[in-house]
Amino acid sequence: MSFVAEMRANFRYLAGVSLGLSFGYMVNMYIVSIFSPHLIEEFGWTKSQFALLGTTILIGIVGMPIAGRLTDIFGSQRMATIGVILTPLVYAGFSLIEGSFLHYFLLTIVQVTLIGTTTTSAVYTRVIAERFDKARGIALSLAASSPAATAAILAPLLTGVIDDHGWRVGYLTLAGGSAIGGLVALLLISQGPRRIQRTVRASARGTLQDYRTILNTVAFRTIAGGILLSNLAHTTIGTQLKLILLDLEIGSDTASGLVSLFAIGVMLGRLFSGFALDRYPSRIVAAVVLGVPSIGLAILGSGQNDITVVGLAVLIVGLSTGAELDVAAYLVMRYFRLEIYGTAYGMIAAAIALSSASGSLFLSLVLDLTGRFSLYLLITSATTFLGGLIFLLLPGDKPADRSIEKASGELQGSSD
Repeated sequence: MSFVAEMRANFRYLAGVSLGLSFGYMVNMYIVSIFSPHLIEEFGWTKSQFALLGTTILIGIVGMPIAGRLTDIFGSQRMATIGVILTPLVYAGFSLIEGSFLHYFLLTIVQVTLIGTTTTSAVYTRVIAERFDKARGIALSLAASSPAATAAILAPLLTGVIDDHGWRVGYLTLAGGSAIGGLVALLLISQGPRRIQRTVRASARGTLQDYRTILNTVAFRTIAGGILLSNLAHTTIGTQLKLILLDLEIGSDTASGLVSLFAIGVMLGRLFSGFALDRYPSRIVAAVVLGVPSIGLAILGSGQNDITVVGLAVLIVGLSTGAELDVAAYLVMRYFRLEIYGTAYGMIAAAIALSSASGSLFLSLVLDLTGRFSLYLLITSATTFLGGLIFLLLPGDKPADRSIEKASGELQGSSD
């Protein structure tokens, strides 16, 4: 099946994955910074307290490998259904917060634990792994860029809703939108071919052996190492971006516009990475895509507040921020069998969670010591550059795994 034919045959499933990611946990990284100034102002929370929210991603170190394994065994639809039900309930819960940072923190833990493990890439991208071959990179990028595209629309709309009606109504708006979007996503991915499901599903009995196999590969250790260093700033940039811009004495309205620019940059960068992954050595693409944000981080850390320069820095960071998800997914498809795709990707997602949580702890420490973001941005600029270089150590690209090709062939047969 050609690139175009593959995209045409599987468009509804790609649309379902994209919607599922857009109205699941992943969009949260783009919208938290819209709410954070209002919560800090109303309840008197400190910036360092708010930075600690990023540490809740530590739960993903345990949760994501489990979610990935369960997805291999039970399938994407069953796992995603849990998150689609719970997402609007959690947003509604946020709207009821009365000033206790502990309550907000605990609800964030619930969000990470239950939604962050059932509506993210480890669950939804398995649909792409089952159905795409020649267009795999661009399909992953289109799906992974959908939360950023959604956020680019939501950021100004939510800002207006919050300014006019308050942040509580903003959360209720998110609750309603996520319920509708999640339901449509489930309907779109609901009819997977049974032959492929039987072929590529993992067995629960081989779980420990599969984990050992993955851990013992050079590819896993290299990907995890590169992710740990290059991802330190990604989550905190997403959740703290508006505060970083305000720290540079940029006006609130302008800062909100730059948050939208950041989201647009994420979307465009992912499209570029998907195009490149389908055509060039994946280790080279990973090194470039995940190393480039170091430039933007260095500019933001320099204290420069010229709007043009800051906008360029935000765009550069956005072009690569979040690309670790689709790049990592592509690399896992490249180096591991399809029946253990979720298991391997869940373990890589755990490395992403560990890196994000470490970055949040480091940011909280820096804010306590200096009260500003600059030192954190400069140090993570260096680690991001080093992390990008590590991907060059990956083994040479090999042909896509035979089990993936087999599944793809069966899908074509079922479609003819």
